[in-house]
Amino acid sequence: MLVEDRLRTALADQAATVRAEAEGPLALVRRRRNRRLTGWAAGAAAALVTVVATTAVLVARPLEQPEPAGPPAHREDPPARAFPLGTYARDLAADEARAAGFGRAEVRHLFGGGEQVTVLMTFRSPSESQPRRNAWVVRFVGGDGERRVRDGGDFQVGDDGELDITSLSIECFGCVYHFDWSLQQNRLILDATAEARSPAMQALLDGGTWERQRP
Repeated sequence: MLVEDRLRTALADQAATVRAEAEGPLALVRRRRNRRLTGWAAGAAAALVTVVATTAVLVARPLEQPEPAGPPAHREDPPARAFPLGTYARDLAADEARAAGFGRAEVRHLFGGGEQVTVLMTFRSPSESQPRRNAWVVRFVGGDGERRVRDGGDFQVGDDGELDITSLSIECFGCVYHFDWSLQQNRLILDATAEARSPAMQALLDGGTWERQRP
């Protein structure tokens, strides 16, 4: 056999030996790689299942909740308190009237020369037969029994519950008295919320407790 042929045969045998020796480690590498790829695939599949399940829950959750009821229904403000109509009374001494600002001559007239009177304050609805009749009137009843009108006019209760009394007297035509009010056990209490142009009348209305009279 020629030298060249022997060299080729030896190189071929050596290459086969090297290839055989290398096949073992390469096979091990391939198996490790396959296991790694398999693990990655399993992890990716699990992650995909988790994402899909979470998305399904997030999408389904709003469907389980009740639909919004829309804008809240309009709520009307409660109506103003109806003021209790009727006649209220309080006793008044002459020195109290003078201290409130009533003149001495007027006190003598309203008190009929005495030192004590009963003041009657009446609230009533306007009458169709007497449309010009005052809805609010104040009278002084002296010891002589005579009733002397001191003031009168209109009144109304505002949305805030405040009692607004308009005077039609000559001395203070158009004056408005503003009061918070309360009625407990037939006792009316007025509490002025603003200064009036007629401080004497305001002091009279605002002072003391008014007892509701039987009809």
